[in-house]
Amino acid sequence: MGEKTIEAGLIEAGNKPALYFNLRNIENKLHSYMYLIKYNTTEGETKNETSRINISPGQTFRYSLILERPTKSTTVLSLKIFDGEEDNSEKILHDQTWFIRP
Repeated sequence: MGEKTIEAGLIEAGNKPALYFNLRNIENKLHSYMYLIKYNTTEGETKNETSRINISPGQTFRYSLILERPTKSTTVLSLKIFDGEEDNSEKILHDQTWFIRP
C-alpha cells in the first residue's frame, strides 16, 4: 500500500459489535480518500454510508460504528476504502467483509 497505513477490524464484545478503522496519511501532502460501509440492520433494511475525507500529512482519521447484535439473522458488514474521491475498483486500498451472527 506504500505511503498509507490502514488498520481495520470488528470488535464483537457483548451485544454491541463495533467496526473501527484508522487511516493514517504518512505522505508529505494532503491526501483524499473515500470510504463505503454497507450493512443490513436487524429490521432487514440495508444501510449505506459513504464519505469523502481529506487527511493532512502525518494525521490519522479514526472512525467507529457501533451496531446492534442481530437476534435472528446474520448481519453482513462490508468496508471499502478507496484512494481518491470516488469508488473506482482500480483505486481500492481496503476491502473487507464481516459476518456478525446472533
